[in-house]
Amino acid sequence: MTILAFIGLIAGLGAAIDNPLAPYLLVVGVFIESAAWWLFLVHVALVVKTRLSPSVTRWLDLVSGSVLVIWG
Repeated sequence: MTILAFIGLIAGLGAAIDNPLAPYLLVVGVFIESAAWWLFLVHVALVVKTRLSPSVTRWLDLVSGSVLVIWG
């Protein structure tokens, strides 16, 4: 669904803006923001990982595994 919205946004920009580079700038901007978001998430996960004890990590593993099993 996100891909379809993204394609619609690019098509709309192509029709609404006279700058022929606008769709490409949109793609580059989305790529950079996505990469920055994932780098932020990885950094947070690494910081949290160093501060959690193995028993807390095991408990989180069991809870998240149980949620996955229940939801299918």
